[in-house]
Formats: sequence, C-alpha cells, structure tokens
Amino acid sequence: MQSHSWLAFFIHDPKIETAVHFFPSSGAVGAPYLSHCKFSIFGNGIKNSSVVIEGARLSHPDGLWLKDAFPKLKQSPQGLFGLEIEVMTNQPRVLLAGSGCIIEVCSDQGVTRFVPVSQKKGATEPEVGGGMSIKDPFCTTSIVAVNPTESILNPEIDAVHHGQSERKGELSGVGFDRVAPRSAQELALEPLFYESGFIRECSWGLARGRRLQRSSKQSPSAAYYTVYRSGREKFPISVGVL
Repeated sequence: MQSHSWLAFFIHDPKIETAVHFFPSSGAVGAPYLSHCKFSIFGNGIKNSSVVIEGARLSHPDGLWLKDAFPKLKQSPQGLFGLEIEVMTNQPRVLLAGSGCIIEVCSDQGVTRFVPVSQKKGATEPEVGGGMSIKDPFCTTSIVAVNPTESILNPEIDAVHHGQSERKGELSGVGFDRVAPRSAQELALEPLFYESGFIRECSWGLARGRRLQRSSKQSPSAAYYTVYRSGREKFPISVGVL
C-alpha cells in the first residue's frame, strides 16, 4: 500500500469550523484508482481517534468537515489539537508524493486557509524553515508545536538577529514549554521577546517584529506553525509553516 501524510492542527471552538481538502495524486498517472483517507485527532483533553474515509479517487479533489468525521467532538472541551491526514491506495506502483492538502478555518470573522506540513518517509533531519513574528495593535503571533510521537517534545526555535541565530536558551520572553506526547500546544511570544527585534512607527500604531527559524536539531517528526491572530477577536487570520 502506498501512502502520503501531513501533520497539522485544528482549533475546536463553537465559533470555528474546520474543513480538510485533500487531492490524491500520482503525478503522471491519470487513472482514477480508488483511494481512501485516514484522519487522526489527538491532544490533551480529547480522546485520540481515527476515522477512514473511503470512496476517494486519484486525481479527484475531495474533502470534509471535521465535525462530520468526528461527531463526538461536540462533547469535547475547547482547545487546540493535533491532526494527521493520510491518503492511501492499494495500487503498489502508484506513488502519492504529489498529493495535496489544505486546511480551511471558517468563522463569522472570515476564512483562513493553510497548507499543512508534509511528512516525508525516512527523513532523519528536519527541513529548516523560517518565519516572521509580528505584534501590533491588530495582530499578534504565536507558535504552534505539534508532537505526533510518544515522547516528550522540547521545542527549539532560533530567533534571527542581524543574520545570526540566537538559541532557545538565550531567548527572553518566549513561553516555550515541553509538549506532551501526542498533543499540540500554542506557545506564546511575550512582549519582552520583541525587544531585540525591529520597531516601526506606522499609521495604525507601533509595529514590532522578529525573525524566527526552526532549529536544525529538532526531530523531523514534529511540525511547527506561526499563527497570526487578530488583535481583538483572536481569530487566526494567517498560518505559516515554520
């Protein structure tokens, strides 16, 4: 069986609904072979659950609402949780590395879409990426760490200052905690963190920022996201991979 997977997160809140769009694809293979998709949710406060959706086909986009796949979520507490998506096919010669996935977050405040982290089989080192943290009257930034393993995760994020990386142990004002096995956690960036970043006086107020970079020492199994929330409603207005 061939498969390809992604690691993401979702927010369980009565005011927010999450949809997952997936596109099983094998590149040049255009035959609509049968495929299926497995969804797994995990985290503190909810029961780890998985469901397999059958009936999908290669080269045909598909998707569903998480609330339909996991009806018992209505009885779970609010929070931020981990999400794994895996597309599979029984065709042994069909490689699914070209498949796609998009997470859609919907509320009365608007719609936010992001591409989750692709999980590459056999990877021994993480792909080191970067992002920008921003804090102004209308936007705040946090980091979401998703730990799909059975071991405790110690997040390590480098802040880049004048082209040089500052290790996690040297950073001030970062609410980094250990992330429990099979869970997701949102990590706060306190005001003190921005003292070594840039400051700009804009027409809408004071804007602060600082570059972030995932440490090369991190496990390739974990996923990190920068989440930008609106200043008042705290709705996620943009999500990027770190």
